[in-house]
Amino acid sequence: MSSSSGEVKLTACNRIETDEEYCARNNINDLSSVIGDAFTQGVPDIDKQTTNSLKDIQLKSKDNVALPYLNGSFFSPDLQSQRKKVLLKFILTNCLLAIICFTMFVLFWGALYDTSKYLHKVKLLAVIQEPPVVILDNNSSMVVPSISYALPALINKVPCDWEIHNTSSFETKFHVNTSKQINDKVIELIYDEKYWFAINIKPNATQTLFESLVNDTAPLFNSTVFNQVVYETGRDPTNLKSTILPFAQKIEEYYQTFYALDYLPALMTNITQAYNYILTGNIRHITAAGKYNYEYYDHRPFTDRILLAPTQIGVVYCLLLTFFQFLLYGPLHVEMAKVLRPANGLLYRIAMSWFTFFFASLFFCTTTAIFDVDFNKSFGRGGFIIYWMSTWLFMLAAGGANENAVMLVITIGPQYLGFWILSFVILNIAPSFFPLALNNNVYRYGYMMPVHNAIDIYRVIFFDVSRRKMGRNYGILTALIALNTVLLPFVSKYAGKKLKQKALAAAKQG
Repeated sequence: MSSSSGEVKLTACNRIETDEEYCARNNINDLSSVIGDAFTQGVPDIDKQTTNSLKDIQLKSKDNVALPYLNGSFFSPDLQSQRKKVLLKFILTNCLLAIICFTMFVLFWGALYDTSKYLHKVKLLAVIQEPPVVILDNNSSMVVPSISYALPALINKVPCDWEIHNTSSFETKFHVNTSKQINDKVIELIYDEKYWFAINIKPNATQTLFESLVNDTAPLFNSTVFNQVVYETGRDPTNLKSTILPFAQKIEEYYQTFYALDYLPALMTNITQAYNYILTGNIRHITAAGKYNYEYYDHRPFTDRILLAPTQIGVVYCLLLTFFQFLLYGPLHVEMAKVLRPANGLLYRIAMSWFTFFFASLFFCTTTAIFDVDFNKSFGRGGFIIYWMSTWLFMLAAGGANENAVMLVITIGPQYLGFWILSFVILNIAPSFFPLALNNNVYRYGYMMPVHNAIDIYRVIFFDVSRRKMGRNYGILTALIALNTVLLPFVSKYAGKKLKQKALAAAKQG
């Protein structure tokens, strides 16, 4: 009789409740409400283990009877099942770490590896306004090679995508007529980011050099007046001077050697022996003529190091803020999902995210303002507002992606959230922190990433570079916001359904 009673009690204690009973007992009227529970209560993960280790601390025997706490050796026969669990977890963990290293880290390292083989994608401009040969004295037939005649040959030693123009070809292509218009157009082309930099060789350099060599009253020869390199550091503050501008410096070095060892001695020999001119005795003139340098004109300079914070690494911190807000709201979303209809619950979550990002973006931008950053370079007094609203759009785009991804990751196990956030950061910064012109075309996916577009906008605000990409940048951020908002109800429903199934399975097993 007692045995029968015991069996009845055992059956009653282990009766498996239906899905409807479980949902009623836990007051679940929205599938997404179980998502927050994954943070606090635990659901079975990919290893069929629950994420709350406190519930699993008691060992169970083969007949599912709870065992007492043990203080034995790790190799105790009673811990055989636990050793197997540890081994499987060890293998899985190291496999996941290997996958991250061989995918995400490889992607980041690859953005810096062997960039020289992509030099053919770096577009550069050279404009030579002086003809290959010049007449030095209008009263004689003194015809000599110009000071810049060898430049095309030296340029070919630098394997970039060069576009070389003389005066006539440049005037024809860009519809200009005078030397001043050519000079202005070169600067405009760099500002519009058509080329990374331009070498502009201005006219009358050879004539000026000749007069300084034979006339004591002539001005000293200054090569920087006739040789100008135009670039913009603001286009890429951390990479342009270190990776792109050295190509111009290399050409300058080539020409300095050619000028000092070949051109200047040959010119002096010509004007003294072939044309019987007497060189000036003024040592200052001779010394000045022996120097050949370029003027480096930074049209949009990077002068304040504090700007590295909001235009580079600070963008990553802003991205991480969008991740944390969802985690902080998790328990509250659970409570609200129990009292709101599904449609109202989604509207509530969207509103909470949007308003949170509105203020979080203000806090982030105010941090930049605290350090006396100039917001007025490009948009005047409205610069801060544009910076704030741009940051808000960026946080909405990144935060929406994070929210959807986090819900999907939780269906596997909350312990894997770190893999997502690390991957998302690397996916964003690999094509954004380094010039795409020096990377494989696979990195062009960066054009659709929120960090890449935010950095482009910030460079306009802080460095007053060209605005020609802003329409695309804002368009992509807006499209990402719309996409993530549209996906939210579907992802929420799917994640809620999966987590509910796991929670029900865990309840029935326990």
